[in-house]
Amino acid sequence: MTLEGWEMLKGIKGVTTHDTSVNVPIIANSQDLQTLSESAAVRLSEAPHGLLVSGHGLYAWGDDLKEARRHTEILEFLLELTWRQSLHRSHK
Repeated sequence: MTLEGWEMLKGIKGVTTHDTSVNVPIIANSQDLQTLSESAAVRLSEAPHGLLVSGHGLYAWGDDLKEARRHTEILEFLLELTWRQSLHRSHK
């Protein structure tokens, strides 16, 4: 899922401008935690401190609890904005 052009992107560690895009990976959910962990592991280096698990939700992280909470709140906000924007476009 691509998030782009939003001022709030600068709240993600390492992002210094709103004039950018980040791709939040979406991985398949699995009841097998080994499989789920392996799917996540190969995407972590490209993930902007968060990833989505299909049918489950968002996982976010940071260097400490405060940063992890900030990433969670920012990514949730940006995902909702992107979703609302896509709804608006589909109704035009």
